[in-house]
Amino acid sequence: MDHRLRISDDRVSAIGDCASFPDLAGRHVRLESVQNAGDQARFLSTALLGAGGGYRAVPWFWSHQFDLKLQFAGLGRASDECVVAGGVSGGTVSVFRFAGDELVRVESVDCPSDHVAARRRLARPCCRPGPDEVKRPEFSLRGARTSGH
Repeated sequence: MDHRLRISDDRVSAIGDCASFPDLAGRHVRLESVQNAGDQARFLSTALLGAGGGYRAVPWFWSHQFDLKLQFAGLGRASDECVVAGGVSGGTVSVFRFAGDELVRVESVDCPSDHVAARRRLARPCCRPGPDEVKRPEFSLRGARTSGH
């Protein structure tokens, strides 16, 4: 599929769990999530009515594991540099994953404010903090500067 969710016949589109599409980094991915299917359906409905642009939604996921709420925004790889912000002993923590200097994923435990801020930041490449900024003790994703990463 292409960035407008069309297959090789541009009169046919595919969405949902079965559809492989280019993510924000240009890699083809297939995501099995309600959020992804809904985002793709909203995009396709406007595209069919003539809206321009490509599918650019930031994927996000969540799960409850016992008394913990896990939330993820973006996609990463095993080779990403991980920077931990927050204190595990304090009960909330977020892990920021970087491909080079580019923030590509935020994984949060019991920190919904980081999750919401991460979704906004990942949607706007100009507003993503870099690894050096995240490593600072006073760092807060909600108050992060727009560092150009």
